[in-house]
Amino acid sequence: MVQRDRMWSVLERVIQHRAKDKDKSFVPKGAWKKFVRKQDGYKVYEVDGTWVRTNLCVYFGHGGHEKVHEFIPKGEIWISSHHAKSEQEPGLSPCDCKLDSPNQKVSKEWFDSCALHEITECNHMKKGMIFTAAHQKGLQAEKDLGVLLNPHDDTAAGRAKAKEAESMTPYQQGYADRMEKLAMLPVEAKHTLWKALKHLLGMNEQKAQPAAPQLPSVSAGYDKAVAAPVKQAQSVVPPELGSDAMLPWGHKKKTPPVQEQPKIPPKQNTVAALEKGRKKKESAK
Repeated sequence: MVQRDRMWSVLERVIQHRAKDKDKSFVPKGAWKKFVRKQDGYKVYEVDGTWVRTNLCVYFGHGGHEKVHEFIPKGEIWISSHHAKSEQEPGLSPCDCKLDSPNQKVSKEWFDSCALHEITECNHMKKGMIFTAAHQKGLQAEKDLGVLLNPHDDTAAGRAKAKEAESMTPYQQGYADRMEKLAMLPVEAKHTLWKALKHLLGMNEQKAQPAAPQLPSVSAGYDKAVAAPVKQAQSVVPPELGSDAMLPWGHKKKTPPVQEQPKIPPKQNTVAALEKGRKKKESAK
């Protein structure tokens, strides 16, 4: 963590203390300042950050409000129209964001996120919170808003990733966050984690699995308890009794009576029978 010079905290406290006595008639205007909208009781303006750093405050960054800049009127929020990567000065870096180009115009998502940050920060400082603590509250408000996954990433890829995350369920988002953190781990840490997961899930190939106990089959138990005694009893039945012998449990086996099928006379040839009868009559004469 970079150590801040004590002069910054002194400057912030003085500006915060004097803000309550600001002259309401002092309202800077010009082509460098453009009204955007009203939000949560504040007037939000888009300003030319380069003009502000050249004419009002050399360390003006992405945005500001009445409690951090003595020249911003009460009730106003200023947001820079462009990032200022190329304007970095030693100790006064106005932009540490991840960008597609050094001096790109801020996106709508970034502008909305920054406006919420400044409003949240100003509200907490009005209640007496120091800048560093209020700044963290503003960052948290940006994360909760979710239009940017990283408040310091205004790349097209970063914005697309944020839009993709909006369509995820909380479970899916949590899983994606964990996978992103895992991807950032060193290779050795990934191997150690994988071994631990294999051990917890019982996937360790070196660990011998105990053989499953052999349970007696149902058919084997039936043969031993029922079928075998029946076969033994039937083996001692006298042959003359045949299949109608008494069974072991004392009941005579009932055999259904066999019904004889009626004999069907063979079909006769009617023409041949008549011819035979005719010849028999002729021989009798």
